[in-house]
Amino acid sequence: MKQIENELKIQKSALTERIKELNCLYNISKLLGQKSLSLAETIQKLIQIIIPAWQYQEYACVHILFNNIEFKSSNFKNTQWALKNDLLVNNKKVGFIEICYLENVFRKGEECFLQAEKKLLKAIAEVVSNIIEQKEIDKNMKESSLKLQKQKKELEEKNIALKELIAQIELEKKEIKDQILSNVDHLILPTIGKLKGSTPKNSHSTKYIEILLRNLKEIASPFSKRIINNWVKLSPKEVEICNLVKNGLTNKEIADLLYISVLTVERHRHNIRKKLGISHQKVNLSTYLQSFQ
Repeated sequence: MKQIENELKIQKSALTERIKELNCLYNISKLLGQKSLSLAETIQKLIQIIIPAWQYQEYACVHILFNNIEFKSSNFKNTQWALKNDLLVNNKKVGFIEICYLENVFRKGEECFLQAEKKLLKAIAEVVSNIIEQKEIDKNMKESSLKLQKQKKELEEKNIALKELIAQIELEKKEIKDQILSNVDHLILPTIGKLKGSTPKNSHSTKYIEILLRNLKEIASPFSKRIINNWVKLSPKEVEICNLVKNGLTNKEIADLLYISVLTVERHRHNIRKKLGISHQKVNLSTYLQSFQ
């Protein structure tokens, strides 16, 4: 009878230990669901969960170390009655978890730690390793997100500054253009008008002066820029002939002004129409060139 009672006590004690271990694992799983906790808060709560799972919990203490950061139960001290497991993150040792008993509470011939407790600590070490890895991933993702947000804000600020700079440049360009036009109107055109009045009519000089006057009045026109730089590549002579054609001069007048033959003018006009892509179209070259204004 006494033997049966002893056997029942042993089985009851073993069952109690299993229940404590199961409670420990259950509470750890609940802790892992608390995503709002920091890594330090999670480890501190984990220590409180671990201690009650040991056979002699009133004498048990916990020490966790990883990445040179220590976490201890309030009663922790190093003793010879210790059980330790490494913490591994990406197969690299980053620390350890250690259970110690504060004093020798074992009966003669009894092992310090049960086999089930050794397995439990190993499982807890794996859980802690996973917690550390996940928290570090979360931290890196958060830092990356903050970095991206900062870069986005800096880019937006640069875009604003660039738009303001472009607006300022456009304003300055307009002021320069207005100033040039004003100078042409008040300083250059009157002088050229006097020069025209003192030049014999129907001379080459008169023709050039008339063209010069028209060009000065159109000085802010995009004609020369578009005709030279846009999508065609005209020679300097072809640009000069374009300017004369645009101003209404005939082939003979152009030939007389440039001291070339009418055939040469016609050849230049043919090349110009070809480069402008209108060689086979019924488009007046003078009208077409005036459209560049």
